[in-house]
Parts: sequence; C-alpha cells; structure tokens
Amino acid sequence: MIVVYTFVFSVVFKARWNVNANESKTDIAIILFAGMIVFNFFAEVINRAPAPIISNVNYVKKVIFPLEILPWVSLGSVLFHIW
Repeated sequence: MIVVYTFVFSVVFKARWNVNANESKTDIAIILFAGMIVFNFFAEVINRAPAPIISNVNYVKKVIFPLEILPWVSLGSVLFHIW
C-alpha cells in the first residue's frame, strides 16, 4: 500500500510538502507511512470502541459500572497490537 501511495502522490499527483526543493520518493514514503500509522490507529480505536459496550450488556444494565472504562480497554488493545 505504501508503494502504491508513494507512486500516486509522488509521480501522478506530484505532491510536495515544501520540506526542500528536491524531495526524494523516500521522504514522501516516510511522511505517508507516518500518516498512515496515525490514521489506522484512530480508525481501529473508533471501530473497536463500541464492541465492549455491546458485548457486556450485563455491565451496562444491571451493575453500577463506569462505562467510560470500556472504550479505554479497546484503546489499550490497539496499542498492544500496534507495538
């Protein structure tokens, strides 16, 4: 995916980040890779956050339980998966 994005943004679109006048394709690939890591992290957290609330109905309905903790479990899971 990085190779495709690097080709599309550096060759087809000729995108520049104004870092310097003669950016190499490696610089563009590193910038794209860093952006994709951040985007995929947030997308994964947003997609996984509702699952613990839906799967733990007994915590939500019957027991006094702070529901704010459950999405943090998803965040920890994604952080563990990435690192």
